[in-house]
Amino acid sequence: MALTWGWHELVWIGQRCRQRWRWWWHRRRITQLQEHVQRALQAGAIEEAVGMLELQQGLYDWPFQVEALLFKRSRRPDSLPLTLALLERLQAAPGLRPHQRFYAGIALAYAALQADDTRRLQELRPWLEAVASLEAKDEPRWRERGVRNRESLFKQRVSARSCLLQCALASSPPDQTCIAAIGDASLRTLKQLERCDLEPDVLYRSSSNLVRGVLALPFTPLRMPEAELQLEKLLAWVAHPSFRPFRQRAKEDHVQVIRDGLEVLRLGLDQGFASVETLRLHLLVNSEAPAVRQGAELWLQQSVER
Repeated sequence: MALTWGWHELVWIGQRCRQRWRWWWHRRRITQLQEHVQRALQAGAIEEAVGMLELQQGLYDWPFQVEALLFKRSRRPDSLPLTLALLERLQAAPGLRPHQRFYAGIALAYAALQADDTRRLQELRPWLEAVASLEAKDEPRWRERGVRNRESLFKQRVSARSCLLQCALASSPPDQTCIAAIGDASLRTLKQLERCDLEPDVLYRSSSNLVRGVLALPFTPLRMPEAELQLEKLLAWVAHPSFRPFRQRAKEDHVQVIRDGLEVLRLGLDQGFASVETLRLHLLVNSEAPAVRQGAELWLQQSVER
């Protein structure tokens, strides 16, 4: 076993060395392509920019510029309509990696919420529901050791549910059926999950969205103790000293988010959920779009009244 693992490590190191050598050998051409993309985006030439991004990926296995556009909003065009067009084109780009096209779709949904673009949101909804996989039969036993954060199908599913939750809250009126289904699916995922199923980085960076999903549950005396138990389990995992390097690298304090989620459940059971409405709202909303916050406030008010 030790020899097999050592061989795989050597193969991986060899691949990384060849990749880095390739980047160094073609560094001038890669720089030219990146500059070409910047000029095309400034000119509003989306097709041209995406074509150059696909060339970077296909010819040189260079993912960095496209991933900066996907994960850093400051790198996108200042114009929201141009950003929407770019993300829509990236989602459909066959020359990009599957996880890049997936996160282009997620970024597109958040940008459409910000723009109050109902047409795009309606077009994205079937895709979001499909990748969120809310049905019980779609909950697998996750075994993703060795899978990097952005390529994790587990993290993609959890991210899709969080994004779908924002869209469901922004609906007029809020889509209570979808919101409850997200809560059920999130709790089901936690109940089936084992710490050894995922890479620590994947589990840690998924934690806030897992909490967000659980807090979408209808707050009933029957469900809340179960939800509290699962968040306690998640907290014990990610607060363990072995997770310290991943906590230090992450921008968000996911441990605190889990603690806040537990506070909502515990105080809600003891003092009534109206007493924790502000904190629950803060944890649920993951979009700057006014419609999301307004819908969440309405949904919480209706939940308390029931």
